[in-house]
Amino acid sequence: KYLVVGAPWNTIFVGSSSVTARVTNEERISTPAGVFESFVLSYKLGEATSKIWLVSDMPLPVKAEVYDAEDNLLYQYELTSASGIASRAIGDSLQKT
Repeated sequence: KYLVVGAPWNTIFVGSSSVTARVTNEERISTPAGVFESFVLSYKLGEATSKIWLVSDMPLPVKAEVYDAEDNLLYQYELTSASGIASRAIGDSLQKT
């Protein structure tokens, strides 16, 4: 998938409805595992906006806040630790310069 602000990412299906998740922003995100330059995927099923933070060289999101169509928080998480991360972690790049 393309990590470009404004690009569609995927279609989310809920019952007979669907919504497109899009890359809405680039954001520096801080987690217990470190600070990362990330792309934010966003979509709305109700009034609350679900967000998923992705880093291009990591296989899983570093953070997520996902809501259902009634604006109830379904789940949230953030990366607490990881090994072998080098390409997009800000702390790694700052130490090298």
